[in-house]
Amino acid sequence: MRVLVVSHSAADHLGGAEQSLLALLDHWTSLDPAVEPIVVGPAPSAAMTREVLARGWRSVDLAMTGWAVWEADGGRAQCRLREIANAAATRRIIELLEREQIDLVITNTLVMPWGAIAAARVGVPHVWFVREFGERSQGFLFPDGRDAALGDIGALSHTVVANSRSVAAELQPHMPDREVAVVYPPVDLKRVRERAAEAREGDFSDAAQLRVAVLGRVTRSKGQWRVVEALARLDSSSIEVRFIGSVLDAHADEQLLRRAARLGVRADLRFLGEQRNPFPSVAQADVCIIPSEKEAFGRSTLECLALGKPVLTTGSGAGAELVDDGRTGAVIDADDFDAWARALERYRDDRALVPRHGEAAKRRADDIAAGPHSLPLAVSLLTAAVGADPATLPERWVRWVDRLEETAAASTRGLAARARLTRLTTLGLRAARHPVRASRRLRALLARR
Repeated sequence: MRVLVVSHSAADHLGGAEQSLLALLDHWTSLDPAVEPIVVGPAPSAAMTREVLARGWRSVDLAMTGWAVWEADGGRAQCRLREIANAAATRRIIELLEREQIDLVITNTLVMPWGAIAAARVGVPHVWFVREFGERSQGFLFPDGRDAALGDIGALSHTVVANSRSVAAELQPHMPDREVAVVYPPVDLKRVRERAAEAREGDFSDAAQLRVAVLGRVTRSKGQWRVVEALARLDSSSIEVRFIGSVLDAHADEQLLRRAARLGVRADLRFLGEQRNPFPSVAQADVCIIPSEKEAFGRSTLECLALGKPVLTTGSGAGAELVDDGRTGAVIDADDFDAWARALERYRDDRALVPRHGEAAKRRADDIAAGPHSLPLAVSLLTAAVGADPATLPERWVRWVDRLEETAAASTRGLAARARLTRLTTLGLRAARHPVRASRRLRALLARR
């Protein structure tokens, strides 16, 4: 049985979506050796391609982008370049489906619809794994709007699978004729605990202090500033805080320290940066904080629970599904800084609560990993989709597919130059209007490179 999987990552490291996909395919192929995955991703692929080839599967890289673009400063020329590339990629996927006699197509991300469209065109059943909320505030800009995109996901799929109940609740109103399934991303808790035992020098200096680990790349959307605001609302002199994760926004760590100084925060704050193995640092902490406003799943939350750490997290994302409020940590309104402060005070003032909640956290993690939303459900959903009736191409995509050959063969001559010129003009005008914001953005871009 041949399965074509569309992934979205061209990065040189594996993100959570890619790790989840590989774990799913590993599990499925171990149960059924007849399953032959062919993984399609955007070029130039790196880490994902290496992992796929190492498993003896086939990998195909295509010059494609998502329908949800982060920016289009190059104007119409940039949009046209993307349309031509994506049409060519869709045509190539159609050719693969027909030549390889694919039995099932799987899309592993919200941002890439081309496998789903190709599956509907050829008449192959399709399953869509959605791992993001896809909101504008998170950088997702859909050509016809988010509602239309989420509706297409339902229309183009035999089965839609969300990575949390929170994400499923966002999708469900857009596909009322079906029930969105929920499969939590698999996390190897045994491996997490093994890696936590690796030797590492102490990251915290005083065992008498409340030791707090804050996880996530240091950027505004991850909410580390909420921790600083909470610390300003209590006597934090007996608290040590370690931020674990790379500094994504240029000088974001310095800005947080300046904010803390301005607010009179007395806690010991340090940034540990990106770590190959963050778990020994987490193991040294008493309490963990995941302060981002809206996590689609919360892999770090589950890993912290598995290590026996009470977790403080926000109530607006999937973290609220993982943390049992009052037993394995606290679920807090994102911007209720007094509530964040009270939660920290509770652990600071009642140290016996830390191991009690920690033991409950371990049990909670194990229950989630082996629960009804785990890998066996995903495999049963995929197996049931094989041989099912394929989706009908939505009317609004029919004309696009009818023009596929014409679009894919269109000339790109001069488009790249026009896109660059438009981008430079746009950035120049933006810098003239908002020089401080523009300089911050430029520093952030340079830091990422």
